[in-house]
Amino acid sequence: TGAILPVHVYGRPAKIEKILAIAEKHNIPVIEDCAQSFGVKFKGKMTGTFGAIGCFSLNINKIITTGEGGFIATNNTTAAENARMIRNYGRDPSGTDYCYTHFGHNFKFTNLQASVGRAQLRKVHKLIQARRERAQYLKSLLTNVEQVQLPKEDPDEFSVGFSFPFVLKQPGMRDKLKKYLESKGIEVRTMFRPMCDQPYYKEMFGERKQNYPNAEYLGEHGLYIGCYPKLTKEQMDFMAKSIKEGLRSQ
Repeated sequence: TGAILPVHVYGRPAKIEKILAIAEKHNIPVIEDCAQSFGVKFKGKMTGTFGAIGCFSLNINKIITTGEGGFIATNNTTAAENARMIRNYGRDPSGTDYCYTHFGHNFKFTNLQASVGRAQLRKVHKLIQARRERAQYLKSLLTNVEQVQLPKEDPDEFSVGFSFPFVLKQPGMRDKLKKYLESKGIEVRTMFRPMCDQPYYKEMFGERKQNYPNAEYLGEHGLYIGCYPKLTKEQMDFMAKSIKEGLRSQ
């Protein structure tokens, strides 16, 4: 095993303590996928700072954005220097001459993207607070819906409301509710299809769905709706009402 790659998905931290214990026992580096967890904390510590490297996305739908692209966080000098070279065609950043010491790509930000990112950083706390408030309000509207398992926030974590995911307890209900919500003009997406069910991985490693029942269950029963900062109370009331209506109509 070359590395362990935990994903902090839907604005919540992965079980990072357990993952780090396994990594330490076997001397395996941990590289965190923080694409959806900018600002997420576990026991007061930010995701992306537990492993050797944290990888963040700045895509248009993320907590803060530059339109596209991302960044890494690391206190490993070698990893940082290598990243700087790889993003710039493999060019050695220490000199002014055109010396290429690595195989690289053009992963550089434009100055315009960097300016947008700096402006986003100045208001990131307000953006996160707005998302958290909307997640809590949606949760309050759906708390008593028996067919739905809602997201939670454990005592040691600080989530950011990247989206509002929920799991339907009744088999076969997910796709029907998705279709109903879309008929009401509500954008809704299914939870991620598990890696073991991706065509490329099945071709490479064979059928392994039976080895990952939890991932398979979430992939078949999970949905998520938006939780963005400008979502209004009226819009959230309408979404919650439509979810309840959709469940009753099936």
